[in-house]
Formats: sequence, structure tokens, C-alpha cells
Amino acid sequence: MTYYDTRLAFGIIFITINFCILCVTLLELYRSRSLFSSFSLHKSKLMTRLSTFFLAVLLLTLAFLDVDFWLYDKDRNVPGGIFIINIIIKAFIDMTICVTGSMIVYSIIYTYFISQFPDTFEEDFPSHVPKFWYSVSISFTFIVVLSLIISFAIDEFILIRIYSDVRLFYLFLACLYVSYTMYVLSMFDNQATSKYKRNSILLFAFSVLSFIGGVLSIIYTITQAPWDIERVVKGNLQESEQENDAGQWFGRFFIILIGWMGYWVCVCWFISIVWAPKSSQTSREIHTQNSIGISTRSPSSEFADSQK
Repeated sequence: MTYYDTRLAFGIIFITINFCILCVTLLELYRSRSLFSSFSLHKSKLMTRLSTFFLAVLLLTLAFLDVDFWLYDKDRNVPGGIFIINIIIKAFIDMTICVTGSMIVYSIIYTYFISQFPDTFEEDFPSHVPKFWYSVSISFTFIVVLSLIISFAIDEFILIRIYSDVRLFYLFLACLYVSYTMYVLSMFDNQATSKYKRNSILLFAFSVLSFIGGVLSIIYTITQAPWDIERVVKGNLQESEQENDAGQWFGRFFIILIGWMGYWVCVCWFISIVWAPKSSQTSREIHTQNSIGISTRSPSSEFADSQK
């Protein structure tokens, strides 16, 4: 089997997986059609589902570009615009995942406190929770946009690689924060102490792995410089093919696969969070209609609305 045949097989698999994810998000929107008639009451849930659908569209588009069967063919003249579109789509995917994920995690924490501690919600809900997730969303978006502007302005694309590495450090911070939150919740809820502590340990371990991966990725980016736009997009696959080094080729392709698996895990988690059986939709809406998303209202007013 040639390198081209291998790319062709993996490309078909990648496109098929992303197409299935897109179909699930469409079904998710179809199941929510009754909520659109009262959009203002359910805008948080609908915006989350629309964001997940938008993410699925971007992933499918990226799949056609990222595993394009002629993209790595040295005998074809690939327009430079293809690489620019590829980088921009990836940037939108990363920003969408960060913002949507922050919204959902904040929602879960917020909903837990408002449902478990209704009488003391204002005193018990930590003020640092919304500040942390706001900061994560805003700062990461700023880093991505700034990296794109500088890279295209000076025609040097190492910053694209660096911001991709920084994603792992943000994942480290997010997992570490959620791990700490789980540990705190284990002290509040005596009935589920073991579950929270177990999740806290697992998240802490994952955060450490993310940090190690970020460090190794940064080292690789610096030692393998310079990075032009084609090399950033192709992930050095073409160099391995020219050297006819199968082991190196599969190693570099495995890195690309890990990146795609990260996208799939995120979007599937988003889908599982906002997917609710119809029988429980009404009861859950009481707790989630004002909490999923970045709220601009005070906690006291949101708590009062939830009690109506």
C-alpha cells in the first residue's frame, strides 16, 4: 500500500466520522424545533446546540481540507489560499471549542450550586468560577486572533504552531481547575464523596499529561523551526514521504490523528451534555434555561427566576 492509498483510506474514515457528527447535531436541532417558538426562554440551550452544529460544520469542512488527497501530492500545484483557509478554519474550531466548553462547564457548576444549595446559593457560589471561565474564553480567543494577524502580516507561521501548543496548556489549566472544583464538591456532598474524589484524581492526572504534552510540543516546534505555511498545514508528512521513511510518516500522522481525536472528544462531549430525553426536558429546563451560557444577570436575580 502506497502513502497515497493510506491517506485515501484515512481520509474517507475522517470524513465519514465528521459527517456522522454533523448528522447528530442536525438531529439535535430537529429535536429542539419546538423550543424555537419561545426562543427567549430557551436561548441558552438553543445557542449551545447551534454552536455545536457550527462546530460540526467546521470539522467536516476541515476534514475535506486537512486530509485532502492531493494536498500532499508534490506533482500538483496547490493554491496558497487552500492553506490559508485551512489555518483559519482550525482557528475558528479552536475558539468555538474553547468558548462553548467554558460555557458548558460554567453551566454545570452553576446549575449544581443552584439546585443543591437553593437557600444559601448567593453565599456558597464561588465568585471566581465565572471569572475563571470568562478569562479562559477571552484570553484564548485573543491569543488565536493575534497569532493569525501577526503570522499573515509578517509571513512567518511559527506563531500558528505555538498557539496550537498553547492549547494544551489551556487544557491543563481547565482540567486542573475542574479537578479542584470536584474536590471542593466532595466536601459538600457526603453521598457522592467517592465519585467526586475519583473524578478529581482522574482530571488531575489528565491535566498533568496535558502539561507534559504541551512542553514536548513546544520543544518540537522550536527545534524544528522554521515553519512556513505549507509545513504548518501538512505536519511534515510530505518530508517523510520524500525520505521514504514509513516509521516517521506514521509517527507524524499519529500526531495529526491525536489532534483530530481531541476535536471529536470535545464535540461528542458537547452533544452529550445538551442532549436530553424529551421526558426530562421540561424539568431540566427549569435549571438550565438561564445557566447555560455567559450570563449577564446577577446571581440573585437568576436564583429568584429559578424559583418561579
